[in-house]
Amino acid sequence: MRLTRDDSLDDWIDKALEADPLTVDIDDDDDDEPVGPPPTESELDAGQQLLVQWQSPQDFSSATLAMCKRCLSADYFNRPRLKFLHDAYVLATRRPVAGWLHKTRR
Repeated sequence: MRLTRDDSLDDWIDKALEADPLTVDIDDDDDDEPVGPPPTESELDAGQQLLVQWQSPQDFSSATLAMCKRCLSADYFNRPRLKFLHDAYVLATRRPVAGWLHKTRR
């Protein structure tokens, strides 16, 4: 989908989202209770080492989401130590974009 002279940026974004809607699984629970105890420093270290290893996208996503669910929102967003988990969450929940990986022509 290309932006034309007649399209505003907002209209273009709306059209793009209508053509390929996002499907994000968001838990809309009203409580902010973590599942299990908060991760310890050693568990965070081990989790970070696990996430930097090559693994299937499904395994990566499962490991990331399991760690995220053990954190309170306030901790998740306010503790710099959890930055790696923010990055992992973005990767774990992103949808693959068709054609993003291609061969370069010589």
